[in-house]
Amino acid sequence: MMLMLCIGTLASVYLVVNGQKTDAQVINDAGKLRMLSQKIAKSAFMVLEGHSGAIKELNATIGDFERTFAGVKNGDPGRGIKPPPASVQPQLE
Repeated sequence: MMLMLCIGTLASVYLVVNGQKTDAQVINDAGKLRMLSQKIAKSAFMVLEGHSGAIKELNATIGDFERTFAGVKNGDPGRGIKPPPASVQPQLE
């Protein structure tokens, strides 16, 4: 009986810790998106000011933002991130 309790406890701990890894990745991606949105605004301003090379940086940053956001919105199986629950989807739209 004690062995079964220990095995059940270990399995529960494993599932919780494993779930926290993907939570941390999504939180990290959210922070990255915040930083990228600021970088997009800065690069767009630089483009308007006529700085050479700013359009290339702006396009690269937009691409990075789109890829990161797609992973948050749709999940990223390669990184073990599941799609968010249906209740969150309207907020991401």
